[in-house]
Amino acid sequence: MWQFTCENCGSKEYTLQKRKVICSYCHTRYKVQKGDPFTFGAKIDLVDDINILVSKCIKEPHNAKRYANIILEMDPYNQFARRYV
Repeated sequence: MWQFTCENCGSKEYTLQKRKVICSYCHTRYKVQKGDPFTFGAKIDLVDDINILVSKCIKEPHNAKRYANIILEMDPYNQFARRYV
């Protein structure tokens, strides 16, 4: 999966405005080129997000309660996350 990285500060957080990508940290602006992967076909996949958080619960048990609460905000009936709260 392609991900934007600011050339100026290295941040991976950005916003899209019209035909520009703006770094959320240093506000550097980049012109969107036709065919850039992050401008077309973007989708939100809660299942992938939940799976990532579940793996973080397992790998980082000291933060498991925090991750479980985030999971339960997305999926209130998630049985795995209920074990950590």
